[in-house]
Amino acid sequence: MLAESRTFTITTGSTIQGELVSINLDVVTIKRVDGPLVTVKASNFSAPDIAYLQAHGLKQAGVASPLAGAMKERPFVNSLGMKFVPVADTQVLFCTTLTRTRASPPKQAGRLLGSSGLAKSGMRTCFRFPP
Repeated sequence: MLAESRTFTITTGSTIQGELVSINLDVVTIKRVDGPLVTVKASNFSAPDIAYLQAHGLKQAGVASPLAGAMKERPFVNSLGMKFVPVADTQVLFCTTLTRTRASPPKQAGRLLGSSGLAKSGMRTCFRFPP
């Protein structure tokens, strides 16, 4: 989606000279004239730049969704502490948090319970998934 080179203005007053590369939800990627890619939330741009971005496919400028602001450097974190980052040129977030594929063995689960009655009863304290 490389567009013509232009000067983008951030609400803080700083500027970015470059070409629009992609728009992913509320995150805009710009290729600066000196080469590096810059990723900025669309809500941080000036009003004329937001209008320009909307003309080039921005649909959710200024939406206060925690998912919309997810970036590789600042991932979305859900209530379980799992981190999600956007996939370039899509509206998909991938989880980057490592997860276990099965529960802890019964011996470890018993240790976690300490000397509780459940651990001493011989009752199975974990399950394998899939069964």
